Amino acid sequence: MSTDHEKLYLDLLLKAHHQASQDFDKLLLTLAAGALALSITFFDKIAPKPARSIGWAFEGWAILTLCLFLSLLSFATSRAGLSRRIAQPGGDSEKHKLNGWEKATTALNLSATVLLGAGITFLIIFARFNLRGRR
Repeated sequence: MSTDHEKLYLDLLLKAHHQASQDFDKLLLTLAAGALALSITFFDKIAPKPARSIGWAFEGWAILTLCLFLSLLSFATSRAGLSRRIAQPGGDSEKHKLNGWEKATTALNLSATVLLGAGITFLIIFARFNLRGRR
């Protein structure tokens, strides 16, 4: 009987993990796209003639664009990992090991998260340089 409960518990954990992964991917994409849109609006409406340090904005945009690309790529690797997992026969010990696609997805998500932070930081630096003279 405990084996049935353990299986049910593991299934619930896997579903929760899958949902959390989906939510994280969506959040990452939303934040990166939102930061890009907000910064372009800032550039267009608030600082159309930036006083200085425009390189910070360009770097921030490039980093956020790379973040979006890696996030989208992680969707593809995640699907490949799930397909591999579905096709993979094996005992319980094999089910708990990450396959190559799953490892790639983890690395891509981590990289995209770091890039999101870096891109937003670059845009904040650009905004600070260009808001100082407007006070």
